[in-house]
Amino acid sequence: DLPGLLLDIATAFDSLKKYQQAKSLYEQIAQDYPENLYADQAKIDALKTNAFLLIDTGDYTAAQAVIDRLKAAFANHPSLPSTLSSIATMYERRIKYEEARAIYQEILQNHTDDQWSDITKLGLAKINVLFMIQSADDPNDLAAIESLMADFHGRPALPAALYQIASTYE
Repeated sequence: DLPGLLLDIATAFDSLKKYQQAKSLYEQIAQDYPENLYADQAKIDALKTNAFLLIDTGDYTAAQAVIDRLKAAFANHPSLPSTLSSIATMYERRIKYEEARAIYQEILQNHTDDQWSDITKLGLAKINVLFMIQSADDPNDLAAIESLMADFHGRPALPAALYQIASTYE
């Protein structure tokens, strides 16, 4: 079905960081196929991608407004936690740890029984370590990293989190 194919193409643009093209396709799906089962996901992804664009350009106030719209419009949608987690990751890339932390905390508060809970806890723990490193609180860095490794041992996302932490020391 055409909306599904368009969603796949938009998702590919999204993963290639071609956010404007992705956003346009997501909006087209939502507008042209409002009754399709992909319409809500396209609306969510259009807002997420808009937030990405704004974060990428440093317009954090406008990005927060988009995030607030997203949360209000799709508060009970099952993909909201994963969408918010993606936005938190975008903030991390821009070294906006406070914003990422706030999103992770909100996911944990409002989506406690969600499959994203474990990933979110790891993201929050990683952010706390990155905060320590950024504040040059070196004596506690190693202990915090060891604690993160112990708490999340065996989790598939742990190596990527450790790599991101290690790359801050370059």
